[in-house]
Amino acid sequence: MMLSDKLPIYLIKLGGSLITDKNKLHTFNTELIKHFFKELKIFYSQTKTHLIFGSGAGGSTHYLASRYQTLQGIAGKSGLRGAVLVKQSALKYHLKVLNLGVQAGLPLFSFSASSLLSAKEASVDSHNLTPLLYSLKKNFVPHLYGDVIFSQKKGWTIFSTEKIFTVLVKHLQTLGFFKIKVFLLADTSEVYIGNGQTIKAKDLVFPQKAKLTKVVV
Repeated sequence: MMLSDKLPIYLIKLGGSLITDKNKLHTFNTELIKHFFKELKIFYSQTKTHLIFGSGAGGSTHYLASRYQTLQGIAGKSGLRGAVLVKQSALKYHLKVLNLGVQAGLPLFSFSASSLLSAKEASVDSHNLTPLLYSLKKNFVPHLYGDVIFSQKKGWTIFSTEKIFTVLVKHLQTLGFFKIKVFLLADTSEVYIGNGQTIKAKDLVFPQKAKLTKVVV
């Protein structure tokens, strides 16, 4: 499958802190997201680049993930139900963002991480990124989001958009793509990594030669 390795690839994530108010449940920042997509559409139409877009899950999804300890893959009926509810919530906000992006004129194409990746402990043990790469070839903009994925050790776990981007960057580099830039857009300089913990965005480690170029705070 041939993509143009002469074009840069931009991976852009719109953080959950911009999509929702993380201090409140069931919020959605419609006008902010509309403005973001208006600007992104102008950029995409005027710049020769491959674009991969990711969106955060927002406060309600994080609340459910914490309540049911979905990151740890806690077993039992409540854990099983929790995994379903977390996935449902993440998908709900993904679709709301997707709809606004499509309305803005962007050719967003939805991909679920649970259909592309599976995990072994904290890392990916298998993936099939062929459909996503094909969508890039056909000038779609793949739209990813943090998702509940299956894990050999835990049964299931949460795989964030940042982790998905890391897998993508590594795979793209094996295909010979090195003009890769990663943008994380948020109202904070920190990234949530689970268990109530955050790290500075600048401390995120992406594969060699991929550059985390900008964090909007």
